[in-house]
Amino acid sequence: MNKIMKFFGMNKYERRLSLCRNLYSRLNKNKFRQIGAKSYFLDPIYLSGTKYMEIGHGTGFWHHARVEVIDEWNETRFSPQFQVGNNVLIGQDAHIVCANSIMIEDDVLISSGVFITDLAHITSNPDIPVLQQGLTTNPVRICQGAFIGKDVMIMPGVTLGKHCVIGANAVVTKDVADYATVAGVPARPI
Repeated sequence: MNKIMKFFGMNKYERRLSLCRNLYSRLNKNKFRQIGAKSYFLDPIYLSGTKYMEIGHGTGFWHHARVEVIDEWNETRFSPQFQVGNNVLIGQDAHIVCANSIMIEDDVLISSGVFITDLAHITSNPDIPVLQQGLTTNPVRICQGAFIGKDVMIMPGVTLGKHCVIGANAVVTKDVADYATVAGVPARPI
């Protein structure tokens, strides 16, 4: 009875989010490799390659997020691994592209507009259009408790250390140490 009273005591937004958290993972668990209880994706959202996605408990993806897990590009096959831990919050308009491995550990906060990728287009032959030259991949890891500010770009091959902070609009091209704070283009310790 207390749960019912609590539910009706919420405002319209809180009720919708509560329903979403409690139902999404139950209704969609067969689409994902794994999805934990109370994990959710708020519409509108674009998801591809859900069969490769492992999502922990209590993780949320906000409106207009785009998550693409790619297993083939220009006749090249990939074996992608996209893993998100427990209690991760990924803000609206985030864009994540995975063809190799992206691992986001527990309790990570990713602000709106963040771009994370583990792939890059090959551009070595000027006589062939970039779209036809293929891709290179390099794993990305975001360690527990990291905070990624608004409109950050995380490039292939980067590891973000435990509890690190990435300032808004940074472009991260190199590893970030545990507990470090970085900002700028390219991102540097501050």
